[in-house]
Amino acid sequence: MSAAPQFASVVQSASVNIAIANTGRDGTGSTGVLYTAPTAGARIDDIKIKARNATTAGMIRFFLYDGAAYHFLTEIAVTAVTPSGTATSFEYSMFDLGWCLQSGWSIRVATNNAEVFDVTVKQIGR
Repeated sequence: MSAAPQFASVVQSASVNIAIANTGRDGTGSTGVLYTAPTAGARIDDIKIKARNATTAGMIRFFLYDGAAYHFLTEIAVTAVTPSGTATSFEYSMFDLGWCLQSGWSIRVATNNAEVFDVTVKQIGR
């Protein structure tokens, strides 16, 4: 244990564009790699989901991959939205998650329907 407190030196973010239809809740099938932890590990605090186009009712699922197995983290319900000049596309934000990843572990994401989403993560704790 260090005698001096350790603080995050750099706030990092990563983003993935997904359009993967995957109805599984066990990590099998196709998933997009949202973020892979560096050697020092990482802590995921915030994730933002933004649809690029119209959406239908469905889910976006998040998995932790430890290099050998998938672990189901959470799923977000997607509502049906048709964006226009007066209506924004589907958007959802998760805050203060505190998901801790060991070196090489990754967060994977998939959508139930083959709709296009940008998923962005902010990590601290390197």
